[in-house]
Amino acid sequence: MSGATPAAAARDWATPLELLGLGMVWGSSFLFMRIAVPDFGPYALVEVRLLLGALVLIPFLWRARAQFPARRWLWLAPIGLVNSALPFVLFAWAAERAPAAIGAICNAMTVLFAALIGFLFFGEKIGPRRAFALLVGFSGVVVLATAKVSGLAIGAAVAAGTVAALLYGLGANLVRRHMAGLPPAASA
Repeated sequence: MSGATPAAAARDWATPLELLGLGMVWGSSFLFMRIAVPDFGPYALVEVRLLLGALVLIPFLWRARAQFPARRWLWLAPIGLVNSALPFVLFAWAAERAPAAIGAICNAMTVLFAALIGFLFFGEKIGPRRAFALLVGFSGVVVLATAKVSGLAIGAAVAAGTVAALLYGLGANLVRRHMAGLPPAASA
């Protein structure tokens, strides 16, 4: 019999379940884009997504406004552009041209681009293991970009998704550099 308390045993399962739930929510956004983009078009879909996101976040921003220094306001537009508006448009455009899984796979490259951009432009360190992981990840992108899915050429959709992931990687580095120390509600 284990010496763990019921609360501790329940907590052991919470993190994997939370991760699974988060993955389902984030991954389902590509499925919903694929479903909605034929009716809305990519640009209207992005407008709806940004409007809904703004409506959800405005109360949090309003609450955190005293904690948001004025000098950081200048970074909101560029970060919003590279971390939301442009990637949303690119992923919606890709969703018109390829299966939802392609967008989700391209989105997974965000981590690769964040590491590469951090190394090239922000002084982040990349050791041998991370360099190998980057090489393997980008090799997978090349395979994906040249593949056909159900007879469809998907290179343009993969390119759009790849640029979107690159922009997310840049956005992550900009947030880390220019929004560090802010409460998450303020930087969101």
